[in-house]
Amino acid sequence: MEAMTDISDHRRSLKKILISLKPVGSNGFEGLIGIALSEIAGVPFRLASSGLQFGGDGTSDNGICFEGKRYDKNPVPRREIMSKIGELSIGDTDTDLWVLCATSDIRGQNAKAVSKFGKESAISTLILDWSENDLPLLAVALALASEKVRNFLRNHTTPESLTKAKDALAAIEKDSAFESRAERIRAILRDPTLGMDTARQANTKWLTETFSSKQLARERFGQPLAPRDGTNKAVLLRDNLVAELSPFLTGKPKGELLCVLGGEGNGKSWLVAQSWLSVEEKPLMVVLNPNAFADTVEQNDVQDLLIPALISQAGDQVHDLLKKKWSKILDRWRNQPVERLRLVVLIDGLNQRPGKDWARIVERFNAELNQIGGQLIVTVRTQYYRDRVQPRLFPDYFNYKEMEIPEWTDHERDGILADHGIVIANLQSKVADSLRNPRLLGIALELLEGAAITRLEELNVSRLLFEHIRMSERDALVQQSASEFVLRLQRDAEEAITRVNNSYGDDPTVFDYDLQAVADGRFFRIVEDDKTSYTLDEDSLPLALGFAVIGCLYRASRTDHDLDEAVEEIIGPIATLDRTANVILSALTVTCIRNDDSKFATALIRVFAILQNPDEAEFDSFAHLARVRPAPFMEAVRDLCLSGGYQINFDWIQSALIQARSNHNAWDKIFEDIKTWLSYYTPPAEVGAAQAISETLKNKETEKEKDEQKSLGSAIREYLQEQVETRREEEEKEREQRTRKNIEALSEAEKEILSKLTEIDGDLNTLSRFAFILLAGKPIEPAAHALVQWSFADALNADIRPPDQEFRHLIQFNQVDWSDTRVALLKEIHVLRQNEISVTGKWALVNVLQAIGSPEEARQARILVEKLTEDRPHFPSWRLVEDYCSTDPCDPRSEKPDNVQQTAQNHKDIDVSQIWVSRSQTSAGLFLTKARSGVARFEPQVAIAKHREFARDVMQRKGLHLLLGLLGLREHNALLSRRQGLAFANLQERICNPKFEPV
Repeated sequence: MEAMTDISDHRRSLKKILISLKPVGSNGFEGLIGIALSEIAGVPFRLASSGLQFGGDGTSDNGICFEGKRYDKNPVPRREIMSKIGELSIGDTDTDLWVLCATSDIRGQNAKAVSKFGKESAISTLILDWSENDLPLLAVALALASEKVRNFLRNHTTPESLTKAKDALAAIEKDSAFESRAERIRAILRDPTLGMDTARQANTKWLTETFSSKQLARERFGQPLAPRDGTNKAVLLRDNLVAELSPFLTGKPKGELLCVLGGEGNGKSWLVAQSWLSVEEKPLMVVLNPNAFADTVEQNDVQDLLIPALISQAGDQVHDLLKKKWSKILDRWRNQPVERLRLVVLIDGLNQRPGKDWARIVERFNAELNQIGGQLIVTVRTQYYRDRVQPRLFPDYFNYKEMEIPEWTDHERDGILADHGIVIANLQSKVADSLRNPRLLGIALELLEGAAITRLEELNVSRLLFEHIRMSERDALVQQSASEFVLRLQRDAEEAITRVNNSYGDDPTVFDYDLQAVADGRFFRIVEDDKTSYTLDEDSLPLALGFAVIGCLYRASRTDHDLDEAVEEIIGPIATLDRTANVILSALTVTCIRNDDSKFATALIRVFAILQNPDEAEFDSFAHLARVRPAPFMEAVRDLCLSGGYQINFDWIQSALIQARSNHNAWDKIFEDIKTWLSYYTPPAEVGAAQAISETLKNKETEKEKDEQKSLGSAIREYLQEQVETRREEEEKEREQRTRKNIEALSEAEKEILSKLTEIDGDLNTLSRFAFILLAGKPIEPAAHALVQWSFADALNADIRPPDQEFRHLIQFNQVDWSDTRVALLKEIHVLRQNEISVTGKWALVNVLQAIGSPEEARQARILVEKLTEDRPHFPSWRLVEDYCSTDPCDPRSEKPDNVQQTAQNHKDIDVSQIWVSRSQTSAGLFLTKARSGVARFEPQVAIAKHREFARDVMQRKGLHLLLGLLGLREHNALLSRRQGLAFANLQERICNPKFEPV
């Protein structure tokens, strides 16, 4: 408390001494302020004469102007401040810093008025006033020049006052707040033009806001350069690189150009922004777009580029007054010694305008910045820099430093993904490698965040690169048309295909040097041993060839050519490049994501179905396409099923559509197509078609007789094949005849049903099975009408291999809405219960009743079947199950039958050593299997004892017999005793031993 009282006394005594001085003149308060500021700034001050002073009592040669207000009461009147600001604003001065010195407090609203004036006039301001509640800034300034102040007071005050002044100044210097405030005053006064706090603070605010908002960054920079935007999902501060770059943003300028290099998307611009954000004392910095530069830059051009940027990136409107003031500031900077970094200029993305002579431009720009105490930083892709910029720099007199920005390390990438709950091991290895690129990782996470994908596993490299092209059009610093870039890739790929067709000797993917290709480093690269040539990057080649395939499809569509034939024609040379499956998947990815006409995707899926060896790692991305564009997948799978569904990659398409069912929007489309499929039927062939088939067989026979050169084995194979084809033709004719008879016998109600069916040729059985697979596990009540239509069409066609069992299983084992489905089906089959319904309709009714599976519908179906088959011969069942147990053991209402007792006795007598001793079942094993249900229901102890006996026998076995015995026991492990369970667990360890031999 004593120390605080002491410093307060010193402040009051020093203020009293100041107030005792004359307000003006070299021997008054103005003279004292001029002497103190001269000592701190290191330059002399001249006092203004009486009259209009244009806002200043004194000025210096380095652009400092001060105004002294000696008041003995608080605060300084507002009119006094505003009048001086008004004078200064109309004066034709070279003022860079206006210092307001007052022996009273400057109120907050008046301080704001001073700050506003400085901002509007491009003049820094410094207020040295006298606060009664804190260490006065004017007192700090006087203490900084204490020796000069004491000499002045020695000549202009009393010895007693001088003593008090000495003590007060010494006490102020010892105050804990002194040093920090003194440093700020000293920095501003010694370099007033750099000490443009108003401009720097405005610039700091403007840049911080911009780096914190992707929207603002796009508006102001033309790209989302916003590392502090919270929506960015792949931001990581690379401390080691920030530490390397930060010295170029602080301290005294190094006088050398900093070239920040790296591949496309490595985060060059972001690192500069992050480094600027990380430094405590942020320098004045402007970001320049390469579009703003002419082909050459002279001295005047530097100012023409810098000044508007300095004004606008401080949040001001560019106008002539500010441009004039900044021009004077830059001229003065050029003639003043450099103590601290005054300005940082970032030219972001030289390669965005590859045609400019950047070496000469940055040399001129760097030279000008060196003269005014600035620092130039450029960002540029490494490949373009090495090829076009570096060779033209003059290292002997032009200092430059290169800083390489690498991709994420595996550890950095994995850490970012882990923060989003993503396990890197689940991704394709090529995708994981691609995600080391910061931009591609950001794109991947943006797709995930925007629900364009549900998991990163759905991405492949082609999708990433395609999204990169699309987002570059949106985010790039310089406008890039995605369609034009795609056309560029497509033309290179088409040229490569043409070369393959023409048996081009060299690598068909190597092209003559192209400046733009050099600049676009993500998709193209310079050939290592031939700097005059470039090639498509390894990752981008499948995508480029995919664009070529899509182009081929468009041309075929315009000229009404068959799309499948067009694709098959172009994949020949692509196969030579060993890229077929990847290329077709890339083309399919683009057509689906770009929402092209679905007929193109359909053609690509049909072709993919017959390709060899697709990469299994691509399946998740393939399945994702079925979710976002189910229509072409359903159209393609319909065509494939109608042609038999035996294509090598049919399982890919089936699995993809099964997964797509989980998406609500995709399921809506899939379900509508399923209902359409279930309404198909195959009409009987026309007479002309039958005659054509007959003629074809005759022609084949004639050709066979003429061919006398074929071997006997070949002739036999052809004969057998023809016999098969002939039998198929006979079966088809029989089916057509049955179908024709069935149609003729239909009632009016059935003809109404037939009119709503769709005629189509092909393998309807395969298509129907696929439809039932897609329906399984989903609510099928909405499909009740379509299911009844299918049952009618099935009965009408009378095929010998219909999927009736799959139909019944679909409905009987429906665990989602069986009751609702039963009600809906009973309503739909009401029309088939009419008396005049034909045999076709009655069999359709039987099929539905049997599929429902309830006791009542089963009874009705049995009665109908007996009536429909009463004119057919009946044979006893060949099954033995009823001989073992005449009642159904699975029906809880069943009574114990008489014959089960003998079955149980025979069950006891089974020799377990003869069970599961070979790969084919023995009679003892078959009996155990067939009789098990009845014995387990009505004589459970017998069944349990026999299985445990079997387990004990297995324990004694070795080799193959042991493995077969374990195979037979696996479904009945619940019967094992605790001791047997432990014994089998120990046995498992022995079997899992690599040295265990089963034979």
